[in-house]
Amino acid sequence: RLSLYLSKVDVVGINGTWGSGKSFLVDEYIERNCDNYEIIKVEPLTCDMSSIESYLFQQLEKVLLANRIYPRYSRKIQRALSENSWGKQLYHLFNISETDELTAFEGFCQDLDKLENKILLVYEDIDRISKENRDQIARLFDLSQKMVPHNVKVIYQFDIKKMETLDFNRDYLEKYIPYIINLTDISIKNMIINGLEELEYVNADLKWDDFRFLFRQRITDYFLGKEFNTSLNMQYKFQNVTPRKVKMFVTEINMVMEQEEFANKENRNTVIAFFFLKHFFDDLYRQMNFENSLLEEMKFSYKNRNTGKSEKITILELIERH
Repeated sequence: RLSLYLSKVDVVGINGTWGSGKSFLVDEYIERNCDNYEIIKVEPLTCDMSSIESYLFQQLEKVLLANRIYPRYSRKIQRALSENSWGKQLYHLFNISETDELTAFEGFCQDLDKLENKILLVYEDIDRISKENRDQIARLFDLSQKMVPHNVKVIYQFDIKKMETLDFNRDYLEKYIPYIINLTDISIKNMIINGLEELEYVNADLKWDDFRFLFRQRITDYFLGKEFNTSLNMQYKFQNVTPRKVKMFVTEINMVMEQEEFANKENRNTVIAFFFLKHFFDDLYRQMNFENSLLEEMKFSYKNRNTGKSEKITILELIERH
């Protein structure tokens, strides 16, 4: 959808909560379309908000210079933005001086028009600022809108509920961001399948079916309950599961599958379960000691049917006994 929208319009907003995959989506789009754009990322959370407009023009100037275009008005704009008063800044930006035929801003936009590729401005997490910096974001909206007709496309990332707490309601946002994509939840299955499809090379014929057992709770409960002679009711809850995290999970498993001992059918589930624990249940993962090999790390409580006593055994010992 993001590709479709940006092929038709110049400004797109991506609405989603923190960790919902906004940055992952944008990064994937950029990776696939980097040859078509000059990319500029602006992160209000890490920028000095008092000089964020100057930072924006500095980045634009770098793009012009990299494309052998001398930015005639850039220094004048940055001097204007150094004024303490926003009123003075506006005067110097949008008024013609005695020695110029254009305003500084108009001249700068003419330089932008000379670029072969469009600039893609990406504003990350514009909702994650304090209310005291609201005016700076409002000015960025205004400046960016004025630059859009001059070889510029814009992506804004935000949580619309957080924007409302900053007094940017939907009616206000629609003036500057007429098209907003609402991120919907992606199933873990689809994220794993996408992660597999994006691998350059898939080891050991790794596929979704190899991961399916992780999400078949009833089957898992029945199998382990029978093996360990106990009543099990396994429950786990995912937290902060992003497409990026799932992609890292799949990628690491794929790398490990290069080793034959981990790729064989007998050990495959154990390996996948181990990295599942590592990536999604960090507290449990950190409790494991890593003096032994992977297969020796995975231990289970096992009730010996002959002695009636419970003991901790590894998956390899379990395989030997059965």
